[in-house]
Amino acid sequence: MACEPQRTLTPTDYTVACICPMGVELAPVVGMLDEIHKSLPSSRDQNAYTLGMIGEHNVVVAVMPEIGNNTAAAVATQLLNDFPSTRFGLLVGMEEECLGTRRETMCD
Repeated sequence: MACEPQRTLTPTDYTVACICPMGVELAPVVGMLDEIHKSLPSSRDQNAYTLGMIGEHNVVVAVMPEIGNNTAAAVATQLLNDFPSTRFGLLVGMEEECLGTRRETMCD
């Protein structure tokens, strides 16, 4: 994992997107980045991005301001407008059991 931002690229250099529904998921995703890139200037964007690289892939990571399908769609739409070369995206979430709140199910 890189600690200091190292490079500044252009929005078209990023081809992989990762959206985290909650801030708690951001730390492990950022921890997987081999290199962290400097932030890009933005005048209209409402998303906060972390930019970096995993292997040969330039990755943009966004955190949703609140959970929900509409919010996820809005964040994804804005991300695709800001990073037009995005080829695929990941929605990274954690199961509630990982957070320490286990619910009883019929299978238990």
